[in-house]
Amino acid sequence: LKDSPAANLNLRVNAKGRLQPDWAGQGKLILEASQFAGYPLEGYAEGAFAPGRLSQASVDLAVLGNRLRLNGALGAAGDSLLFEIDAPHLERFGAEYGGAFKGHGQLAGTLSNPFGSLEAQGQNLHAPGGWRLAGADFRARLLPGSEGHFELQADLQEFARSGQVWARSLNLKGAGSRAHHSLLLAASLPGEHQLSARAEGGLREGLWSGSLQELTLRGEFDFTLEKPASLILSAQRGSLGEARLLGRREGSGRIELLHTEWSPERLIAKGRLSGLQVGFSLDEYQRTVFKGRSLQLGAEWDVTLAEQLRGLVHVFREDGDFILQGDSPVAFGLENLDLNLALSDGRLALSALANGKRIGALNAVATLAVKGRGSETRIDMAAPMVGVLNADIPSIGWLGPLANQNLRTEGSLRGQFNITGTPDKPVSAGFIKGEKLVVALAEQGLRLDEGQLALVFDAERLKLETLHFRSPQRISPPDGRLRRPTGNGVLSG
Repeated sequence: LKDSPAANLNLRVNAKGRLQPDWAGQGKLILEASQFAGYPLEGYAEGAFAPGRLSQASVDLAVLGNRLRLNGALGAAGDSLLFEIDAPHLERFGAEYGGAFKGHGQLAGTLSNPFGSLEAQGQNLHAPGGWRLAGADFRARLLPGSEGHFELQADLQEFARSGQVWARSLNLKGAGSRAHHSLLLAASLPGEHQLSARAEGGLREGLWSGSLQELTLRGEFDFTLEKPASLILSAQRGSLGEARLLGRREGSGRIELLHTEWSPERLIAKGRLSGLQVGFSLDEYQRTVFKGRSLQLGAEWDVTLAEQLRGLVHVFREDGDFILQGDSPVAFGLENLDLNLALSDGRLALSALANGKRIGALNAVATLAVKGRGSETRIDMAAPMVGVLNADIPSIGWLGPLANQNLRTEGSLRGQFNITGTPDKPVSAGFIKGEKLVVALAEQGLRLDEGQLALVFDAERLKLETLHFRSPQRISPPDGRLRRPTGNGVLSG
């Protein structure tokens, strides 16, 4: 409590109600000349409550520089509730909140079949969990009855979480009636991808039921929906029927979504992928980027995140190799690639294996703890973990060009990397050894060869036991040796 903001609250509360035969109540709150964290609190709120209904509502509250107004009733035939929100200082509610929000509208009817209109705008919105929305403009109108007119327009800008942008922009339009309408979605995604979708269906008792008619992804990976798939959405759950996404061009592959279902406490995903081509290439600045089509991948997944966590994800090489395209293409010589993820009994097990003529053998295993369920499942950052990576690379000729087109490397590397501790506080140990190493920078005319490397490390220290190269371009003194330095800091000749 000693770190809590200073507060001066002056309020009056009157309330009465009953529990039998059905609970009901009414109350009134008045705030007068109050302050919290140096900001004013004032206004009043009153209303009557019963199962499924709010009546006699009258609210006008000014809280930390933000204002809320309500007037009317909601929950029964003939009810109408007017509302207005003007919140330019959301950051005053806590460090995880921020931005400005303004909205107004009217709601009427019952809670299961409401109707009305709403307009809202937001700028630079922040919410707990690292969520951020740079801009929002929302307008909706729904009239009563199954054939009541429906229209929707929503524009969102830069939707992100914890610094990672999920969508640069998103536009959603809806038109039709309550019983039958269409929804159009257009989104600009990271990586220069564009997503468009069209759904048709209707709203009844708070549940939207219909079908996904079209879905297209354009960009580095191009997919389109083969045929319509059933779609059910509500505030509590959603499900997508069996759907197939076909590559629009060679190398895009095929995705089959066999079972997809989600809710706040349950997430189920089952499907497979084949024919997806990926690779490395150079951008306009001669930098290596993950963009190309030299390696063909497949995948299978069957994951359930609920009270009991279980699942398997398998990614594997179907054909091809990692080839860095450029003036001098470099191949990894990949013959096998196998990645596995297994989730069971609150533990996540990871394994990876890659081998080939040039890349040699790489294998890694790790286990971590997970917690939560459904959409809240996440890595337990404070729980113990363990992992090990082994590498035996007979040729590192592919490594230099991958980092820089001007860099050439040769030789072999062998090493081991162990990790323990927790994800929050990892502890590492291991070694790296190199033989017959060559490093050359063509543009600079530098070449180092006959290199040896021996490095060991643990949680406390890093020890360079050996690092030796021979340079054919070195300039030697007349007798081939450097004289010992004299006391005045110059070399005697």
